[in-house]
Amino acid sequence: MKKNLLLAIISLLTFTANGQEIIKPNSEGYFHIKIRDGIYLISNMSWGGRAEKGTATQNAQLIIGKKKALLIDTSLPKAGFADYVKSITPLPIMVVNSHGHVDHIGNDNQFDEIFIHPSDEEMLKESLSKAGDINFKIKYLNDGDVINLGGRPVKVYNVPGHTKGSIVFLDKKTSTLITGDAIARRLFYIPSGEWTDFSDYFRAIEKIEKLKFDSILTNHDRFLISRDLGSRLKQTIIDNIATASKTWTAFGTVYLLIKPETDQASKTFLDISITKDKRDDILSDLKQNGYLK
Repeated sequence: MKKNLLLAIISLLTFTANGQEIIKPNSEGYFHIKIRDGIYLISNMSWGGRAEKGTATQNAQLIIGKKKALLIDTSLPKAGFADYVKSITPLPIMVVNSHGHVDHIGNDNQFDEIFIHPSDEEMLKESLSKAGDINFKIKYLNDGDVINLGGRPVKVYNVPGHTKGSIVFLDKKTSTLITGDAIARRLFYIPSGEWTDFSDYFRAIEKIEKLKFDSILTNHDRFLISRDLGSRLKQTIIDNIATASKTWTAFGTVYLLIKPETDQASKTFLDISITKDKRDDILSDLKQNGYLK
């Protein structure tokens, strides 16, 4: 009798999508998904709903060790975010921003302390300035730093490109690389912060490719992606940057659209946007550094 009651309660709290067990949304729309042992994705129904077919979503990630947990990004501004994260684990939570864009730092003010790469500190402050004063301490993470969660080391790597201070996180326990927007199916090379030459971005990807991991978890998808994502991004840019002709415009900036696959549910889907007025500089840089003939 007790067992049947417990199963009934569990069935009310969870649903499944894409083979994953997902905690049903609470009254504020928050839910989380167990991605791997001790790795959870945290989202809200207003940040992409259930997104069954690979469409873009907005998420944060939580890695739980024996002594503390690591929260990667705080997503878009919404009340109750910190409380929901704390409901998942009773452990102390270290909060980091993968980079300084507004959709990754929106709930930073719900925490006392935020870690970010120093190159994105000013972007973080600018992103939050419209929402009022910053009420948390800012601390730094740099390339090569190791975060020990208690029996669970997570190593930090700087991958400049999407922003100068973009960082990715390698959970060695599960061989999972959590990449924010630095290495993602949707790569946005936009004029915010300091520009990074593509040769520097490619070298950072090549460094990451040598690491031991088997899957990638990005910020805007809710499923694991194969470890070759970085190399596919690099090769797609090399193959298409000189001839890309499709463009789109946002906030007065014209972008080249490099998009070899249009089905977002496809494992090969990529959506790459690069500022058009930078193309000549990019071509010169890639040729000078041996990536283009």
